[in-house]
Amino acid sequence: FFSMLVVLTEQHKKDLALFAELPPAALAEFAKIAVEFLRHGANPKIYSGAAQKLNVSPTDVKGAVEALSFVFAECAKNNINDIDFMDTLLVLAFPQEINEGLKNMYEKYKKEMRSILAELSFGLPHYDNISWRLDVQVASRTLNKQVEPIFTIKLETLEPEHKVRYLQTDIVNLKHIVAELERALQELKSAHCRRIIRNVK
Repeated sequence: FFSMLVVLTEQHKKDLALFAELPPAALAEFAKIAVEFLRHGANPKIYSGAAQKLNVSPTDVKGAVEALSFVFAECAKNNINDIDFMDTLLVLAFPQEINEGLKNMYEKYKKEMRSILAELSFGLPHYDNISWRLDVQVASRTLNKQVEPIFTIKLETLEPEHKVRYLQTDIVNLKHIVAELERALQELKSAHCRRIIRNVK
């Protein structure tokens, strides 16, 4: 038998320190917001509302929510039990009442969080290789000097077995596909996507 603990960064510790200054009753609200963060991402409006009620800054609320969502997600993903969850919190030196409150919230939302993480990590085909050929019809019996470039694409994926697909497209649609892929790559660099990827690794 061995323990499994979540390792917290110094920034996590700093952000979570807010809970030591708040009434224990506030933990339930923070836990709910943290679960919503995992499902839908950041919500500045909710942060502002919570900050006003607790008389703290929205930035502090945001940091605490994101740090708590990390702890919850990592623990839920690894199916950590309540004892190891409590041991994870030891480095924060919280009063026992705070630790118990966070443990109760973790147990309450654990099943829901595991479901959210499972939805976010569904299997998709993985890119393996791509090759292409350009075919150009320069004329036909009915039309002279006709130019119709067509790209034939061989796409190889792993899902998990190796699969090969052949696709054909013209230059207009190919440009649209490239633009959409570039947009997706940019979105992947966003802070929200990085947090999701970190949580479901």
